Amino acid sequence: MAFIKLTKKILASNVSNEEFLWLENIIFVSRENERILQTAFIAMPKYIKNTAVVLDPEIKKQFLANVNFSPDGWSLDKFARALIILHFNPENEKNYIDRLNPLFESAEMNELAALNSFIPLLSYPKNWLTQAKEAVRSNMGPVFDAIAFNNPYPSEHFDEASWNLLVLKTIFCGKSIRNIHGLKERANQKLAHMISDFAHARWAADKTISPEVWEIVTPFIDYHLMNDIEKLFQSENIQDQYAAKLSCMQSDFKPAKNLLKKYTDPIISEEYKFSNQ
Repeated sequence: MAFIKLTKKILASNVSNEEFLWLENIIFVSRENERILQTAFIAMPKYIKNTAVVLDPEIKKQFLANVNFSPDGWSLDKFARALIILHFNPENEKNYIDRLNPLFESAEMNELAALNSFIPLLSYPKNWLTQAKEAVRSNMGPVFDAIAFNNPYPSEHFDEASWNLLVLKTIFCGKSIRNIHGLKERANQKLAHMISDFAHARWAADKTISPEVWEIVTPFIDYHLMNDIEKLFQSENIQDQYAAKLSCMQSDFKPAKNLLKKYTDPIISEEYKFSNQ
């Protein structure tokens, strides 16, 4: 598996020889007893440091080409845990699930965050829907971030309601939606109107909403949502005004084009991008 080869390459160049040999020995011995993998997963911080890894751009490309996501920002112990997880034998579905489920059930925060990061790599993907949805509802930030950001699993397997909850919780928590995998592909009309309702609640409380969220709304602009876009045009926040103009420029809704003519300033440069807030 390409992910295993790439992960071994990263670990070999970032951990000591002793640490790498420990990992290889665990993997070798686990051929006779997979419970050793469970123990190693839990004990990982004792052996491999929680040190951030800066991925080479070429390595990122290889990850994207082989598994459709990049483990950018993972720590050394997280890569090591991924290596451990990927050596559970998936040939027997029941045995495979019986080995991994206890890790989810007994995990502390960092372990659970790691497991949710690995979900796209696990066999029998539909089996992990419950765990992934629980991560969305989690009040532990690292666990939510692990399933929400740079993770293709939700966009590929969540139903619309679960997907919309993930996006809305991201917005509610004041986190950027930029790193949600498949955001544009999974945009939907119901989500657009839910974002509108959330914006109204924020405005009523004299609070703001990140301008970047209107990019999700743009494909679904209708007469109801036009009122929100016009409010953005009238905002004193220059980024809100940019968001409104970009939405009208990109919308196929004819009244949006007419609204664009009404507000001629500010001028948007080609280099402008929504800010990440």
